[in-house]
Amino acid sequence: MPVEARGQLLGIFCLQSERPGRFGSDDEAIVGLGLSLVSTASRELPSVTAELPAELPEGPTARVRHYAEDDSVFVDKEYLIKGVAGRVLWRLLQNYCEERRVEFSNKEIRLDPHLDLPDIKDNLEARLILLRRRLHDRCDFLQIQNTGRGRFRLDVTREISLQEVAE
Repeated sequence: MPVEARGQLLGIFCLQSERPGRFGSDDEAIVGLGLSLVSTASRELPSVTAELPAELPEGPTARVRHYAEDDSVFVDKEYLIKGVAGRVLWRLLQNYCEERRVEFSNKEIRLDPHLDLPDIKDNLEARLILLRRRLHDRCDFLQIQNTGRGRFRLDVTREISLQEVAE
């Protein structure tokens, strides 16, 4: 059965069994109903993309450096954060620079294979709180704002350039 949301085909849902004839028309109807509920619910959810300002304020481009050795992040030669929170910030900034994405979800971050996060689920929320506070205290042009349960937005008000430093 096709899985659709917002008028786009997301994939195909296939239910199989080793026993021939295991699934009948009732099973097909139940699965179809479930898939239509998913499609309907996804139409009611807000889009995960947000409009960026047409132009960022003028000013010098901020240089953000990431040191892979300990996941420390420096902004314009000033230390900002390191460790798991630094790795998360670096990934958010990569998404911003490559795709101009600013809307994210905790679940998406938790499942991102590039981050290699620890298994402790509460750890991510604690790291995001630390990151939000650090940005508020030390970086006036990067902020993280909650936009709903398990969702947040990265506010960027200066142009940035990223530099990965592998030592």
